[in-house]
This record gives sequence, structure tokens and C-alpha cells, in this order.
Amino acid sequence: MSFLSFAGRSTVRRLQQTVQRNISRQHQARHESSKQPPNASTSASQQAPPQRTIPGPAWAWIEPLVAPMRGYGNMQKRRPLLTQLESTLVIYFLGDLSAQTMQSAAFADAPYEPARGLRALAIAATISIPSYK
Repeated sequence: MSFLSFAGRSTVRRLQQTVQRNISRQHQARHESSKQPPNASTSASQQAPPQRTIPGPAWAWIEPLVAPMRGYGNMQKRRPLLTQLESTLVIYFLGDLSAQTMQSAAFADAPYEPARGLRALAIAATISIPSYK
């Protein structure tokens, strides 16, 4: 539920920013066209087109990751040992799944081995807490 509310807020925020950017561009274009003298339109067509750049700061792509990372940080503050255990279990499971996928050529040569996956989870559970401390 909270993920959906964060996704909704960021989507609305991006939409609002896009609308504001378009409005300001239209306003700028109208303002500049009214300032130009009548013979400036011919010289403007002979000039090279302006280079287009990505609007906004270069780190703006990271904005969708801010809310989940903030949530993870809050979980880490409240219950650090449980968060470390869950994170380690997920990382080890995904690592084992990736290794099995590569070893069996995307499970074409051999099926998925759940015993191997459970063994990876058991190893992760035993080493996660000491690695936190």
C-alpha cells in the first residue's frame, strides 16, 4: 500500500513538473518572438538549431529510488538484526538462483534444485547476524 502511494506521488510530481516546464517554454517562446525585429526571422532560420539537453539535474534519475531507500533505512534503525537477516536471505537466494540459471543454461539442461536453494538460505541465515556485529 505504501509503495503505491509513493509511486502515485512521484508520478503526479513528475507530471506537474512536465506541465510547468511546457508552460514556461511556451511563455518563453512567445516572449522571444515578440522581442525580435521583423528582419530577425530570416537570420534566425539561417542559424544552427540549438542543442537539446536533458532538463533538470543529472542525478534526477535516482529520484524513484529515494523512497524505498529511505524505508530501508528506517527499517534498519528500528530492527537492525531482522533487517540484516532478511537482506542476507534475499541476496543469497537471488545469487543461488542466478548461479543455477547460468549453470543449467536457463534451466534448459537441468531443472531448478530447491534443495540447493534451501541450503543457500540456511547458510545465509547462519552468517547474517555475525556479519552485522
